[in-house]
Amino acid sequence: EKTARSLPKGGPKVTVFRIPALFSEKRTAGLLHKIKNYFKKREKLELALNFSVWHPMYTGRVAALFTTIVGKEAEENLITLGYPMEVTIERILEVAEKAFQYSIPIDILSSLTDHYTPDLTVQNHYDGLTAEDFDQDLALYFKK
Repeated sequence: EKTARSLPKGGPKVTVFRIPALFSEKRTAGLLHKIKNYFKKREKLELALNFSVWHPMYTGRVAALFTTIVGKEAEENLITLGYPMEVTIERILEVAEKAFQYSIPIDILSSLTDHYTPDLTVQNHYDGLTAEDFDQDLALYFKK
């Protein structure tokens, strides 16, 4: 971010994208992958959450946003991508239960998480995502 803001005016056109934690079917590690596997196995899930800033985004959605923004030749040199919401473990588990159409025992051992919502002021000039887009993307991920 500091580099993007310090670029000289009239210099080469550079756009820096701030991209959140990515999830996709090809990723075989991380919190969402763990949740998906425990639902598939129908086993009790224990979670110890200790991340301070975390905002996941589906890779397909990132690619679509990137294509849209680059195709319109963004004037801004720093663009944060994300969903317009605070992503909570409760919402993730709710989407998983709907996607799998059953619930599993879940024990949240600790929950040190942030209340982060990305500043999407610039992204909204190009594409107005909704919280429902997150639910749809996550459900699609869980079903594959």
